[in-house]
Formats: sequence, structure tokens, C-alpha cells
Amino acid sequence: MRPKDLKRLREDVFRESRREFAIRTGVSEASLGRYERGEMPIPPWLGMVCAAAVFNLPPFGVFPLELAAELRRIWTLPPEMRLAGFREEGVIERMPDP
Repeated sequence: MRPKDLKRLREDVFRESRREFAIRTGVSEASLGRYERGEMPIPPWLGMVCAAAVFNLPPFGVFPLELAAELRRIWTLPPEMRLAGFREEGVIERMPDP
């Protein structure tokens, strides 16, 4: 996923502010801005989360089964706590490349 694709998805498909889309995808608002501006590489797992969001699926619906239980539990957390939950469980490091 390229920075302009991520920004277009947020603005044109979801019609959300950066804050709203950050909550939807489980990343911080600051990181989302950096991804959109090309200041940080977009992690492969974020593309999978975006793909799930397009089809109105929770993100655990597009990940391998061995991660699904952890993702399902983390996704029940309030949106602003999800990224911390992903990090604490080491889920981000175990995300497959698409």
C-alpha cells in the first residue's frame, strides 16, 4: 500500500477524519499522518486491516487462525487501547506479510 492509497482510502472511501480512521484501524493518529505523508513505511498488516474494514469485517477475520483469538480479544478493547493491546501481546511482530 502506498501513502497516497492510504490517504485516498480514508478520505474517499470511508470519508473519515484522520482521528476517526486511526481509531478504525487501531493506529495512532500521529502514525497515520506519517504513513500518509510517506514519512514512515506502512506496515504490511495495516493493509490487511484496511481490507477488512472495506468489507466491514473485524481485522481478525483476515489474519491467520493462530492470531485470530488474540485479535478478537484485543478488538473488544476500546479503540484507543487497541494498538497498545496489539503491542503488549506481540501480535504486530507476528503479522504475516500479505
